[in-house]
Amino acid sequence: MGRQPRTFEYAIIDVDVHQRWRRSTELLDRLPARWRDYAVSRTGGIATAFVPAGLTYPFQRGVNKRLEAVPEDGMGTSFELMKSQYLDQYPSVEAVNLTFDIGQEVAQRNPEYSAVLSTAMNDWVSDTWLNYDSRMRTAIVAPPELPDRAAAEIHRMAPNTKVTGVLIAWNPFGKPLGHPVYDPIYRAAEEHGLPIIIHGAAGETEGGLAHTSAGGLPGSRLEWHTLLASRR
Repeated sequence: MGRQPRTFEYAIIDVDVHQRWRRSTELLDRLPARWRDYAVSRTGGIATAFVPAGLTYPFQRGVNKRLEAVPEDGMGTSFELMKSQYLDQYPSVEAVNLTFDIGQEVAQRNPEYSAVLSTAMNDWVSDTWLNYDSRMRTAIVAPPELPDRAAAEIHRMAPNTKVTGVLIAWNPFGKPLGHPVYDPIYRAAEEHGLPIIIHGAAGETEGGLAHTSAGGLPGSRLEWHTLLASRR
């Protein structure tokens, strides 16, 4: 017998579902020509410009996914696979909130590059995943190293009724996220009634956040991971 769908007496809203493009060109083609060339030249080629995170994330036990959720070619994420393994198995799911594969692509030392990447990522999910199923929702990826540009991106995306929040995937200033430097982002989110979504581990190596952690400088990966929550 096949596995029977699991039902509940209440609706399920999943607030953290990861989605990812399957080919680098899906994102590259949405970048202005200048930044497309920049992305390709700094990573060694089109195929390696935005390799799916599951293949590169420094995880102790290999890929940071359940292996059965990875497409056969190992690239990105598949809506068809997600539907068969998740949505079809749990008919009580009313909505799923897409949060990219943590959104760490915006963790760039070039802030202008980060800003155009944010726009490309938001356009990509709007043109693809949001159209796959009526239950799809998404967070706005914001470039926090340019708070005014992040606010503009929030204003641009917020009219989409499937937008549910603002994703901050890294801390570029080495300051707690309550610092006034981030106020333009928070004001824009508040204006549209959108919550702030924070991914605690993305981009840590870029931002130098160890100096803002309550427990001091971490001396091991275990300490680093344990202190993540205090770095905000």
